[in-house]
Amino acid sequence: MAEREFDLDRYVSSNARDIIGDVLKGSWQCRAESVFIARYMNSARKASKLRDELEARGESVSPFLIANVTECCGLKCSDCNLRQGKRGQGESKWGMMFDEASACGVSVVLLSGGEPLARRELIEEASKRKDVLFPIFTNGTLIDDQYLKLFDERRNLVPILNIEGDESQADSRRGAGVKEKTFEAMRLLGEKGIIFACSLAVSRDGVDASSDRAYIARLKELGCKAAVFFERAPGLDQASRIRLKNQAQKLRAEFSGMILLIYPEDKRLLDSCVSEGRGLYCLSGRGEGRACPYSPFADISQWRACPMSWSKSRLLDRAAELGMIAKEHESCASAQGGGLVRRILGDG
Repeated sequence: MAEREFDLDRYVSSNARDIIGDVLKGSWQCRAESVFIARYMNSARKASKLRDELEARGESVSPFLIANVTECCGLKCSDCNLRQGKRGQGESKWGMMFDEASACGVSVVLLSGGEPLARRELIEEASKRKDVLFPIFTNGTLIDDQYLKLFDERRNLVPILNIEGDESQADSRRGAGVKEKTFEAMRLLGEKGIIFACSLAVSRDGVDASSDRAYIARLKELGCKAAVFFERAPGLDQASRIRLKNQAQKLRAEFSGMILLIYPEDKRLLDSCVSEGRGLYCLSGRGEGRACPYSPFADISQWRACPMSWSKSRLLDRAAELGMIAKEHESCASAQGGGLVRRILGDG
C-alpha cells in the first residue's frame, strides 16, 4: 500500500483549531488569551480581505514579514558568529514599518536576531500593534518578571524558544546553564498560561534524542503549543532525515493539539522555497528587503519603500524566472548562485 501523503495545510489548520479550542475552553483561567485570539482572528480576516483587494489591483502583499531586528546576542554558541553585533535601526523606524505593513494587510511579523529580547524598547513598541501577531525567536535567557508581565498583558507577543534538540549537547554548544534558564522560562510562561512554541536544533547525531517521546512530552507538559525541528548546518544526511520524518509522524499521531513541524522537510512539501509564493519576506536590521533570512543579497531598501513594493524586487523576479528559487535546494539558492545574483544586480 502506498504511503499516504502528509497534508501539511490540513495538519496545521486542524491543530491550530485544537489549540484555540483549548484556550477558549480554559478561558476562565486565562481570559486574556481568549480575548486576544477572538480579536486577532477578526483582525486577520480583515487583513486577508485587504490583501485580496490589493491583489485585484495588481499589488501583491505577503501576510508574513520576518524582521531581523538585531545582530546582538549575549550567548556564545559554538556554531554561530553573532556576538555583540550591530544593534540595528531605532524603535521609531521599526514602529513605522510595522504600521505600514499592517496597513497593507500584513498580519504576522516574526521578530528574529541575534537575540530580539535584547531590545526591550522595540518589543514594547511592537506590542502596541494589537492587530498584528509577533512571534519572537529567542533563547529565553532574558525572560524576566518584566517580560513575563509584558507577555501576559500583550498576548500578540508569542515567544518561540530556541533549544537544542539533543539536551546532552546544550552546554557544549550554548554554554553552561543556558539550558536550565530556557526551561525555567518555559515553566514560568506555562504557569501564566502564555502561549509559546519551541524551535529544536537537530544535528545528524541528535535525531533520536530530538524526537524522543519523553522529550516532546516534557515540552507539552510545560505548555509548549508547537515545536519545529530545524536541521542544524550542515544539515542532515538522507538516512537521518528519513528517520526524523518517520519519528515525527508517530509523535503527531500521539500529541494531538501540539503542532510538530520539520524544517526544511515540510518546506519541501510545499514544492517551493518558503520565500517563493509562500509569503515569507525578510527585512534586515539594516533596512534591506530580502527573500529570506538566509539570503545575503538584496536590491530594495525597505526603509525607503512602501511594503507593497516587496513584490517588485527585480532580483526576486529574475531569480524566479531562472528557476533559482522554485527548485529544491539544501541551502539558500541565492547564496549558492552568488555569481549569477551579482550579475542580475549589476545588469542595471
